[in-house]
Amino acid sequence: MKQKAITWFIGSILVMVQLPFLAVQFVSSDAGRMVSILLLFVVNPLWAVITGIVGGKKPHILWFLPLVMDILFAIEFEILFGLDFQVLFYIGIYTVTGYVTMLITSLTNHKKAAIQKIPFECAGPGADNTINNSFVGEKRKWTAEEVQQWYRDTGAITYYNTRDLNIVVRKPNGYGWTVNWANPKAYLMQLCILIFVWLIIYLLHEFEFQ
Repeated sequence: MKQKAITWFIGSILVMVQLPFLAVQFVSSDAGRMVSILLLFVVNPLWAVITGIVGGKKPHILWFLPLVMDILFAIEFEILFGLDFQVLFYIGIYTVTGYVTMLITSLTNHKKAAIQKIPFECAGPGADNTINNSFVGEKRKWTAEEVQQWYRDTGAITYYNTRDLNIVVRKPNGYGWTVNWANPKAYLMQLCILIFVWLIIYLLHEFEFQ
């Protein structure tokens, strides 16, 4: 997984940093507009989708990938042209695209894993093919004590418990809060927070220029 993260980081530098730099240095002014459109509306969104797919395989660990991607893009654009609201709007779109793709990938992988764990036999008509409830694990909201016991049993730092329906839980030893990355609603909550922050920035920008 570390190797995949390093490979993704190198790819992000190439896509979000090197490509705009090369475009500025070597593309003529006549073709510059076409290249800018290609980067902003094709290359960058496609890389945001790839980022979401990579992060969706281990979202509780790689949740930060879309943010790193956008930070690299913002730094490069600030160096080359300077940031404006339109660029921030594009960055917001890339962030949303990355996290939505991450959510879809995580849900797809989770369903595949659940299907593989279900003991299913084609024993013919009349056979008992019911799912063993104890094998799959009953989903419910865990108590704070159970959450802390889960941390102790697994030794994990990030909370990824497929049997817990809680969205927000305490961190290990009760210091601070975190989300249950196995719950799809946690991704929706993070996405809503990002949209809310972007909306505040938008309103402040509009108010400033009125």
